[in-house]
Amino acid sequence: MSHQLPPISLSPGASRHRLLWLRSLYLLTFLAIVSAPIAFSIKLVLLSLLAVTRWSADRHIGLFSANDVVGAEIKSSGRSRIQLLDGSNFRAQLRRDSVVTPWVILLRFDVKSRWRCPVMVLFMDSLATEEMRQLRVFLMHGSFSNQEA
Repeated sequence: MSHQLPPISLSPGASRHRLLWLRSLYLLTFLAIVSAPIAFSIKLVLLSLLAVTRWSADRHIGLFSANDVVGAEIKSSGRSRIQLLDGSNFRAQLRRDSVVTPWVILLRFDVKSRWRCPVMVLFMDSLATEEMRQLRVFLMHGSFSNQEA
């Protein structure tokens, strides 16, 4: 019997937790700027920049950035096929420094043709409960997790 885990396919949906997290972050930043002991003109510039970044983030469906991974198929070796928001597909390697917590999973990928690491952010409501459990087990017991850096 093979001890190799089957590949896992990820296609996360929109996350209410991600939306709440981003809105809270914008609110906290707004309050920090307003209450900061700095000149009024600097506050206006910072608030304008905050408004522009929020507007551009809200234009994306699901609040994704261009480097976010919207779909992935990951093998137990960590080799992956990923799809970015713009529809481009790449072969990638899942990085060992991906973050796994009970609330959020940050999957980072190495792609040879890109200098930035594409990231897939999965909040606990992005996937079904069983899929999220399988992903956590997969990330803890996949053969790539035991490789030396």
